[in-house]
Amino acid sequence: QPYLDELVTKLLMVLQNSTLKFVNEEVLAAFASIAENCEAEFVKYYDHIVPYLKQLLSQPPADKQDRMLRAKAMECITLIGMSVGKEKFAPDAKQLMEMLHATLSSKLESDDPQVQYILQAWARIAKCLGEEFHPYLPHVVPYFLDQAAIQTDVTVTDVDDRDEGNDDEEEGVETLMLAIKGVGDRRIQIKTSLLQDKSLACSVIESFLEDVPQGMSPYVERISQIMVPLLKFPYLGEIRDTASKCLPLMLACLPPHIGKSDMLRHFAVHILQAVQCEHDVEVACSLVECFQRCINACDMNAMPDNMVFDCSTMLKKVFDESLRRRGLVSKQQKEVAEDEDEVEKLEAENEGEEELLNQVVEAVGAMVKKYQSFIPHFANTFYPMCLGLLGDGYGDVEKRLALCAFDDFVEHGSQISQEAVAPYLQPIISALLKHCSSADADLAQAAAYGLGVCAQYGGQVFRQIAPEAVQQLVAITKNPRAQEEAYATTTANALSSMVKLIKFHHDHDSGLCRMDNLGPIVLANLPIQADEIEARFVHEEVVDWVLAGNPLVLGENHSNLPAIKELCRKLIDTDLVNDGTKEKMKRIMG
Repeated sequence: QPYLDELVTKLLMVLQNSTLKFVNEEVLAAFASIAENCEAEFVKYYDHIVPYLKQLLSQPPADKQDRMLRAKAMECITLIGMSVGKEKFAPDAKQLMEMLHATLSSKLESDDPQVQYILQAWARIAKCLGEEFHPYLPHVVPYFLDQAAIQTDVTVTDVDDRDEGNDDEEEGVETLMLAIKGVGDRRIQIKTSLLQDKSLACSVIESFLEDVPQGMSPYVERISQIMVPLLKFPYLGEIRDTASKCLPLMLACLPPHIGKSDMLRHFAVHILQAVQCEHDVEVACSLVECFQRCINACDMNAMPDNMVFDCSTMLKKVFDESLRRRGLVSKQQKEVAEDEDEVEKLEAENEGEEELLNQVVEAVGAMVKKYQSFIPHFANTFYPMCLGLLGDGYGDVEKRLALCAFDDFVEHGSQISQEAVAPYLQPIISALLKHCSSADADLAQAAAYGLGVCAQYGGQVFRQIAPEAVQQLVAITKNPRAQEEAYATTTANALSSMVKLIKFHHDHDSGLCRMDNLGPIVLANLPIQADEIEARFVHEEVVDWVLAGNPLVLGENHSNLPAIKELCRKLIDTDLVNDGTKEKMKRIMG
């Protein structure tokens, strides 16, 4: 920061005086990097740099050497626009869009680097302008749709003796040799430039769906026709990944009056097929996440019962296969403990499988939340599976996954049918109590959160163990690690569960759930910052205590009120309180 003015000034001098194109390209790259890092602070340099970039782009390239300089200018001006924000950039955006459109329409050569830079520039402008980009969509979306739909240039030929030792490859073409059982050796040639263009177009469409959702709704049907088949695109995992991310975004951008059920069913069928044949764990994660987001984007019970059963079967199969692979990797890690490179590779595989298991548990939670008919599937399939994961043969990761699934089952399942969940509460609560004291912060967090959920929905079953729950939650807050970064989220969840105990079991015979027992612990740990969701809940409850005139909170003769007002001042402009709580805080602050 102290050197920024001098640095920008010197770069500007180089840009204005240098006649070497490669030097100017590097200067523009430097400006783009500085803008990305400085963000809004870069606005004071905007009027010194952007006019030069606009002038450069307004002139056609004198020769082929000018093309990359223009491409770098496109990158630079759009990254600056994203950094300084819509208010400053919007007046120049329309003129820039016209320049980009004119350039792309000028019959560029196939090897012109400007093409990809133009496509990326459009995506950045859309991200900056949001719905104000809407008027430009008809000029650019058809181009991207055509690019995304382009057929891949793939040639499959026999491999004969004449090809042995011939490693020459055409530029822009990748050649693979495969031995196919029962068929023989085959040569597969793929034109990589087409793959790159297709991948970039898909990525820009995803960006438009996310940043200009209302404007993209007329294109949903065509996008669906392109993206759904790409879920099983065989030649590039990146395209499968992007296609999966587009599906929930399409559902989200549909107008409220248009039913989403038919589209969800169509998507679900193809996701189920794709995820079961996906060999890339990272893409499999995206597919399962895509499924979960599609479920959450639609109404309750949007799929028929037979599809709910198919979804349950698919999720269980993906979970079991990932768990099996994770076990094999763990075994291999022990066998190659002295080979650092192999250990690192296996660790990456292990982390990939863990993320896939996390995504499956999230998807199971979404199904519990949205489908009453899924609750019996959970009880018959996932409940016994989770009990098994809590056994001695599994580690903290698997135990945490089991508790997270139980937490969702109790929280969301109880809101649909408490009677259906009640028979399973006792073993679930016992597991939560057992793992609250875990040395693993993530496992302890899942347990602490679950006790709060059970306090809210567990009724008489939970009341029987409420004193033990209090003991475990208080122990978390008194842990010497309670405020350490790695453990702070666990502490936040414990405090939130204490507030739920006060709210739902304050009349417990033991007296342990009363405000005078747990309230001081909660108040002593404010504000909560490590977990935004739990912070919002706790802060709202505390504000309600203040407005209700709770003497324990306000103190004798309202002696705590100045500290409460100061707390409100610190929190009112943060994301740690919701809008309703902010209004209540204004009343407290006077």
